[in-house]
Amino acid sequence: MAGDVEARVNRELKRFGYRSGRTAGETIEPAREWDALQSDFRTPSRRSLPPLLALEPEVVGLIKLYIVQRNTADLMMDDCNRIHQKIAESGADPQIVEAYAQARDAFEEAVDRLGKAGDSVSRALAASESGS
Repeated sequence: MAGDVEARVNRELKRFGYRSGRTAGETIEPAREWDALQSDFRTPSRRSLPPLLALEPEVVGLIKLYIVQRNTADLMMDDCNRIHQKIAESGADPQIVEAYAQARDAFEEAVDRLGKAGDSVSRALAASESGS
């Protein structure tokens, strides 16, 4: 039952760019990641976005930072899920619960950084569209 719930949650999160099972040393292909994450930046007035290499270098730099932050948040979410699974299997051992609390705090901070990076990308895209 818990596996079914986790699978459903992962399917829903995947719609927003989350990928479980990433590794810290995984090679990130910015152009491919940008293709997958463009929906984060579409608006009613901006229905499509150019490929990564067609954007201004400053915007590309912000997008790459966003991609790194996204991957970091995914890794941290996976860490939270692993520790949560340990709690489910072993019970609420205080050390494991504390490890989960620390991992969750780190994940929440990573999500905050991701949000700020996303805001920077949105502002840069809007500025490049208006020619500023």
